[in-house]
Amino acid sequence: MNILLITQSLSNGGAERSMSKLSFLLSKFFVVYILIIDKHKRIDYEYSGQILFLDDFLNGKSLNPLRKVLLIKSIKKKYAIDASLSFLEGPNFNNILSRYKDQVLISVRGHKSSFYKKSNWKWWFEKVAIRMLYNFADYVVAASKGIAEDLYLNLGVNQKKIKVIPNFYDYHDIISSSTANVGDYEPIFRENLVMITTGRLSIPKGHHHLINIYKDLKKNKSNLKLVILGDGELYEYILSFSYKHNLKVYSWRNNDVLDSSYDIYLTGFVSNPYSYIAKSSLFVFTSLWEGFPNALAEAIICGTFVVSADCLSGPRELLFDNLSYEDRVNYPLFSNCGVLLPAFQLDDQYNHHKEYMIWMNCISRLLNAKESNSLTCDNTSFIENYGKEMISELWLKLFK
Repeated sequence: MNILLITQSLSNGGAERSMSKLSFLLSKFFVVYILIIDKHKRIDYEYSGQILFLDDFLNGKSLNPLRKVLLIKSIKKKYAIDASLSFLEGPNFNNILSRYKDQVLISVRGHKSSFYKKSNWKWWFEKVAIRMLYNFADYVVAASKGIAEDLYLNLGVNQKKIKVIPNFYDYHDIISSSTANVGDYEPIFRENLVMITTGRLSIPKGHHHLINIYKDLKKNKSNLKLVILGDGELYEYILSFSYKHNLKVYSWRNNDVLDSSYDIYLTGFVSNPYSYIAKSSLFVFTSLWEGFPNALAEAIICGTFVVSADCLSGPRELLFDNLSYEDRVNYPLFSNCGVLLPAFQLDDQYNHHKEYMIWMNCISRLLNAKESNSLTCDNTSFIENYGKEMISELWLKLFK
């Protein structure tokens, strides 16, 4: 059986990373081709299968939406593709429109209605296209139950076509990586309380809320550090906010001398985040919306207690097996390996004082528990639910 995986790129991103991992799984059973639409982006993830670049089939012609669809259809015909699986909206639309004789599967990675709250023409077009096209796929694979509910309740996707398949994780690889030394950061983790987060420095990840909360926690916890793994458009904002509030920032961009005198550490992208996360006191996750948050899942596997916003969607599914999406959390809700806290509003004009107080009080208690060695993370059931073997079976059942 010939499988075609369709993606915009294999550069740094959650969906791209999930496709990378899936290529290894599927290659054990099928012949796998990976069609990359944007040839000019670097390939950050390893893969298994034969890479095809859409540009290589252009024969000197310019690419427009119609030609893109026709080219993908011709590729499906040339390589006798039996099933096509795409990730993210652009590739999903192209996959559906280019159907030849293949089984068409599309993967939805984000809670789309949360995106559409920040309305513009792009989101409006995407929302209309989803309503028009997604029911023509054979299966619509949602990365979480929350995404599945959003698709059929708010976007008109046939519930019978929706299959929920979360991301899977190689527990042994993550644990092995988490024991690695972090070089000059070792004394910072060893001698201090450390809150850590990872992800693109951006509004959707809620880093502006995180540094606000950290600023006030720091007043009563002089040995509290904040480590942020990642880079992005909020970099300058974090620097200016920190300067305004007398917080000293270490930045990998400035070639600063790394020591324990800093309050906030901006590390940029690190190849092995697990070694940093495993050594931290708490993993703090302030996203405004998500699909299925890999970073949160991997922190749990590392055995670090997590503090997460109850955003749509994913965190409540990771922390609780059967917690309905009907009601939002407005107080700390504890599980064996973390706590769910009120989500932050997207509206910039919203006063978050109430949420900040709940977050600060909860984190302060957790840090006290960490200092007294009474804070633990029991991730046993999580590892069983999201292991590679169990999730692999769900994927294999979809292919004819």
